[in-house]
Amino acid sequence: MDAHIIDVIELATLRTKLNQLNDSLAEFLTIHPLTRWPDVLSQFNILIAKYESLMAEMRSPLFKYTLPIPSTLPQDDPDFLPRVLLRTKLIPDIEEGEETLRRKALESEPAIDFIDEAAVKAVVREYERKAAHHDDLVTSAIETVNEQNASAFKQRIPRGADDHIAAAVPKDVRVGVKKTMMWMSSGPGSYEIEREKEAKLDREKGLVPRKD
Repeated sequence: MDAHIIDVIELATLRTKLNQLNDSLAEFLTIHPLTRWPDVLSQFNILIAKYESLMAEMRSPLFKYTLPIPSTLPQDDPDFLPRVLLRTKLIPDIEEGEETLRRKALESEPAIDFIDEAAVKAVVREYERKAAHHDDLVTSAIETVNEQNASAFKQRIPRGADDHIAAAVPKDVRVGVKKTMMWMSSGPGSYEIEREKEAKLDREKGLVPRKD
């Protein structure tokens, strides 16, 4: 078969899979907030499968060395291509802000006397303190995001549903499902971390920690 025909077939296959992925993504973004979790997970798995299928096509030698270029410029913003896609520098505001931060950092850098061992150790301790502070900020940010995710996840459950579930489902099953859901939502160990936080709050309030 002619190489040109093969290239056209590969491009057509790629376009088809891209359209399928786009349709699945649009459908996923319009899911009702109270949709049952298994249905949401099923839709997400379909989305992942189509994405992986598209990426497998993109690994083809044909696309590895291909640079896609729009055939026409956007009518509402014809300057988009040279201003954004062909830009080799940062946006001026970002570049200026980055340069300002760099100057401030250089100005605040202490002059280090590398012959003075005590001075070098003091500088090392200061950098270690800054690194630890940075790690604390990152950890705090991650915990905040996880808490927000957990809160948003719980909003999928209708009010009053907990009492109905508690009466109909055995305790060990409820705990197992909760662990699984929290693992999917926030990652491994999230259930244990949440239980430790709840137990700590109960102790601070003088309450007996819950056993479920």
